[in-house]
Amino acid sequence: MKYALIPHGGTWDKANIATESNCWNEPLVGTYYPSLDITDKSLVGMSKPGYEISAAKCSENKILIRLFNAESDGTPRSITFGFPVSSVEEVDLNGQLV
Repeated sequence: MKYALIPHGGTWDKANIATESNCWNEPLVGTYYPSLDITDKSLVGMSKPGYEISAAKCSENKILIRLFNAESDGTPRSITFGFPVSSVEEVDLNGQLV
């Protein structure tokens, strides 16, 4: 078991503690493929940091993406998709259309 103490000033969201935790708990792992065609691909992108995708699943020919507001400063964000999207709906945690 290992742990980390992260001294910071101010609140946890302003100090980006969720990002620090992700870096500690989910380090970047690289793999070398000498014959792989390297292209930049992203299925879901955010305009600014602060939100994380906490879950994603397919259900009834729809893709449900759950977002976690880890460190947002309250300003609007844009979400981009790297695949065709015909419509977007906001659904609360109870499954009700917002």
